[in-house]
Amino acid sequence: MGKGFTMTRVTYETPEKSSFLFNMVLLLVPIYVGRIQELIPSLERFSIAKIAMVISLFAYLQNKSKYIDSFNDFKQIPQSRYITVIMVLALIGIPFSDWPGGSIDVFEGFLKMLLFIYLLVKCVNTEEKLLMVIRAYCLSALALATVALISPYDTLGRIYVSSTYDPNDLALILTISLPLLFYLQEDSKGGMRLLLIATMGIIAVVVLKTGSRGGFVTLIAVTAMLLYQKGARYALKCLPFFLVFAAIIVVNSPPEQLERMMTVFGVESSDPKNTPPESRTELWKLSWGVMMESPVFGCGLGQLTSANGRAAGGNWHTAHNAYLQIGAELGVAGLAAFIAMLVNSFKSLHSERFNFIRPWLADGVMASLFGLCVGSVFLSWAYQTGAYFIIAMTIIIHKLSLQNRRAYAG
Repeated sequence: MGKGFTMTRVTYETPEKSSFLFNMVLLLVPIYVGRIQELIPSLERFSIAKIAMVISLFAYLQNKSKYIDSFNDFKQIPQSRYITVIMVLALIGIPFSDWPGGSIDVFEGFLKMLLFIYLLVKCVNTEEKLLMVIRAYCLSALALATVALISPYDTLGRIYVSSTYDPNDLALILTISLPLLFYLQEDSKGGMRLLLIATMGIIAVVVLKTGSRGGFVTLIAVTAMLLYQKGARYALKCLPFFLVFAAIIVVNSPPEQLERMMTVFGVESSDPKNTPPESRTELWKLSWGVMMESPVFGCGLGQLTSANGRAAGGNWHTAHNAYLQIGAELGVAGLAAFIAMLVNSFKSLHSERFNFIRPWLADGVMASLFGLCVGSVFLSWAYQTGAYFIIAMTIIIHKLSLQNRRAYAG
């Protein structure tokens, strides 16, 4: 870590064999986050996500008594309470939604995702299991990046994979995996370390090939965060590598892609009258206006695109900003809960990292969380699985820290 941080190693952890329930929840990570079933077309018809979730729920209900302490810890953690607030606000806003039926459909999908997050938080009760979940996520990121390089979908020269992740989504879900990969490789040796370094390189290349400006900014942000965590000496030592890498990018990138990266906020004209209505700044103004028109209940879960369309005379676009998205759809209270959830996630990671055998787990999740916060400025990720997966990691770290402190005190 950078100046001001100290490292304390904790030498206790409750050993526990992986249960069937945990193994099923571990399988849900590449399914819900990595969308692995969408990378293999023949798998989509089997409804793997539904089958795996039903089996996981059945296994959980059969062993529910084992997780009572875990549930009590879950209730104490602020992030979990703010997730509940967001869920309740989404529900009570449905009758006031611009299209209640559409909001109900989005709410059903949101609940399914939160069910996965709930099972994940409940089942990860040791540091070793958390490490396994992180590895599953990184393996999913490698699968996404590999398929994106070998057999991508293409839209105007921008690559993506799966029906869930467009180029912008793909860039962010991959970028926020990089800090975890970085610390995993630092904790590894030999061939595994080389494989993890290669994975980071592949992901960086794919992020650039998506042509996502938000992904590009997030890539810079997580890199800066990692360098800050490692300290000034490490940053200076890595500077030549980053300069060479940047030069390779500039030389090998098509001119149109470089021009796109230079317009991060979607503004290509200095004259406001010539600014296209789909530019990010214009969409942010529209979304802000929608939030101000209905600050209490918002326009309804999943209804910002139609609200923006009416405000812009038929120009149907989403906010391209998670903060404005949730503020416009769930009202000011929804925005406040979302920000509070993120702030408390940072607080948990900063204060609880000292209670682990591997403090880098908290450091890696913190850098990923920072990337999520930056990327959310450019993407409508207020209800995305990838966002709540990172939040779940912060809840798990807080929960494990509480358990470790009790073990130490007892």
